[in-house]
Amino acid sequence: MKRFIATLMIVALTGCTSATQFGPCVGAFDEKKPDLEYKVSGWNLAMALIFFELVAPPIQVVVDETFCPVGKK
Repeated sequence: MKRFIATLMIVALTGCTSATQFGPCVGAFDEKKPDLEYKVSGWNLAMALIFFELVAPPIQVVVDETFCPVGKK
C-alpha cells in the first residue's frame, strides 16, 4: 500500500507543469516578474484536486506551481 501511495504522489507531481517557454511557474505567495503576464495553471490545479487526499501534491502545487507565465506584457 505504501508503494501505491508513493507512486500516486510521483505521478501527481510529475504531471504538473513547472515551467513554460517564458520561465518557471511561481507559487501563490511568490513574487512575480513585473515584465511577464501570469495565468493560473488549470492543469496544475486539476492535478491538485484529483490527488487532494494525498496531501503532498496539492501543497506542492500551491507553494510552487500555481501561476505560470504565458507571455510578456
